[in-house]
Order: sequence, then C-alpha cells, then structure tokens
Amino acid sequence: WQAAPANEPLIAKVNELAKAEMEEAFRITSKQERSARLSEIRKRVIGQLTEGVDNAPSVNELKDIFFNLESGIVRSRILNGEPRIDGRNTRTVRPIEIRTGVTLGRDIKLAALRKSHDAVFLGMGLGGVNALEVRGRKKAGLRAAVDFIAELRQAEDLSTLPVGRRVVIIGGGMTAIDAAVQSKYLGAEEVTIVYRRAQARMSASRHEQEHATDAGVRILCNAVPLRLKGNGAVSAVEFARVIETPDGLMESGETFTLAADQVFTAIGQSLGKLPKTLATERGKIRVEGPGRTSVPGVWAGGDCAAGGDDLTVTAVAEGRDAAMDIHRALC
Repeated sequence: WQAAPANEPLIAKVNELAKAEMEEAFRITSKQERSARLSEIRKRVIGQLTEGVDNAPSVNELKDIFFNLESGIVRSRILNGEPRIDGRNTRTVRPIEIRTGVTLGRDIKLAALRKSHDAVFLGMGLGGVNALEVRGRKKAGLRAAVDFIAELRQAEDLSTLPVGRRVVIIGGGMTAIDAAVQSKYLGAEEVTIVYRRAQARMSASRHEQEHATDAGVRILCNAVPLRLKGNGAVSAVEFARVIETPDGLMESGETFTLAADQVFTAIGQSLGKLPKTLATERGKIRVEGPGRTSVPGVWAGGDCAAGGDDLTVTAVAEGRDAAMDIHRALC
C-alpha cells in the first residue's frame, strides 16, 4: 500500500472549516456528546465541500483528511500536556507502552485486555510452526526455516551463522525461498528446495522462484519426505515421488535420496491456541471489514487474520484500516 499524494489545498480548506470547532469538541467530557459533536462537524463540512460542487472531492478522501486532523489534535493535546478527557494530565501518562515476552493466553487474557482497554488489536502473526511428521525427525540438523531466518536477521556477524554444505529445504512458499537463497549466500555448496506439488502450485511467486534458481538453488517438485537418515545427525533425506489425483496426493512407488547435513522445514505456520470467544476461519481469526472480530471491541490484522495475502504490505494496510475503524468507534 502506498498513500495517495496529499491534496494540500483540500487539507487547508478542511482545517479552515473544521479545526477550531473540533478542538473545542475534544474538550467535551461526555464521550457520547463528544462523538455526536464530532460527527456533526464532519457531516456538515463534507456536505459543504461536496453537495452541488463541480469536481467535488470524494467522501472517502475527506474522511481520510478528517482522520488525520483528529489524530493531529489528539497528538497535540498529549504533547502540550493538556488534560485528558477523563481529567488526568497527559504528561503523567505514556502515549505508548511496549511490553515484551508476553503471550496471549499464557501471560495475559483477552478478557483482561478488554476490561482495561477501550479497544484491542491483535497482530501477533503466526507463532507456531507445523511439525514435520516423518521418521528420524529427532535427528540433529533439522530445524524450522523461520527460526533460521529470524537468527539471520538479528545476527551482527553473518559469518558466525552455521550453515551446512548440503542443505535441503522442504516447502514451497516465500519462507522456503528465503531460507534457500540465504543458505546459498552463506556458503552452502548445494541447496535444494523440495515441494510436494507441481511447481506452478508453489505459493512463492514466479519472480522469487527465478531469483532462487539464479542464486544456484535447485527446485524439485512432486515429492514428499519419508524419513531422515543418519547416525545421530541427519546425513540424507529420503523422498517419495507423488502424483496429484482428485483424491489428493498419491505415492507413485518411486523414491530417491538427497544427501543433506542440514534440513529446513517451511511447511506452514499456525496460530496456536486462541480464546474460545474468537471465531476462526481456516485456523486464523475470522474478521469482517476493517478487521472486526466476533468479539466486540477487538480487531485483528496481519498473518493471524483470515482472508488477506501473507504479505508485509497487506499487514500494514490492515493495521491502518483497523486503526481508522477503532478511531471511528471510539470517537
């Protein structure tokens, strides 16, 4: 998502017609009265700028301008130490508090968050990793690709990261591609991605697949892992050739073995345990419109929410849309 160019004359006009009144409206202590007054100002000014006007701006563009205007007024009140609507001084309250090492359900309950906050946004991504259920899976040298990538992103010295000479990645998405390419860059001699379906079915884009092959990564398709071989540590992976049928994947009876001293799994991630009050869809939080969940006052976005593409730009846009909807709901 990329923001549209700012319409400076229109922004100036909205400020001229509404800013002073909105600043006064934010001093109203009753939430219901404050919300009604802000809504009244928005409707009046939008009407002035659109009804019977040639080449009038769109209502959505004006709503975005009002959102930014209201956010700016709130920020200004905080920075100036003006009293909050509940009477406390904003200088004694941190606008943003960050807590780390906190897991929903383990360290804090959704019900408790709802009780202590006016709105809750869930954007925890997918923390769980799908396990590889094959013989020999407990051998050393097998790890999740997302853990490898996380370690790589945080490493100050990439030369200290261990990488095998012959690396096998099981999966067909962006994570598999990333792990494969990075392994090659770190010095692996042979890197092979093995995917269970046809290459056209890989969720990684064609561009990313070509990027991997240009880096020297080999991509093998229509194969599933059977077992990891080795004495204590993995030394090879045995695969079965498969064919796609209307009833799913079926083994063809043909097998092959790839030498490997490091194996990464990239076969999907899971959300993990959720509060029973949250409705789900295909293992993710079900949302409607701008991220509204089945629980009042709770929004969700990003990988943990159903329906969107698993892309960073999509997650950012969903966070923006949810923030705007939360703003409208509270004001």
